[in-house]
Amino acid sequence: MLPIRNSVVCLLLPVFISVGSVSAHHSHSNYETIEFTHLQGKVTELYWINPHTWIFIEVSDAEGESMTWALEGASPVELRRDGWSEDDVQVGDTSP
Repeated sequence: MLPIRNSVVCLLLPVFISVGSVSAHHSHSNYETIEFTHLQGKVTELYWINPHTWIFIEVSDAEGESMTWALEGASPVELRRDGWSEDDVQVGDTSP
């Protein structure tokens, strides 16, 4: 009986250890969460892929120079849970 119990522990221990590292991957400490930046521009690229969605927006700075902002979003699954769909943002869309 003891070898079976040891086998189960050996099989489950890596699973429990990996759960902590997976949740640690999703830290948001590197993002500004208090101040917001309003961008006006045109969507040039859109990637609705795992593990994170990406939207690239071409904007003009104060001097009129064009630059591209890369916006990293949640996973497609999380966005769908929050009511978003792939059709909500398309390449070519412009912000008001």
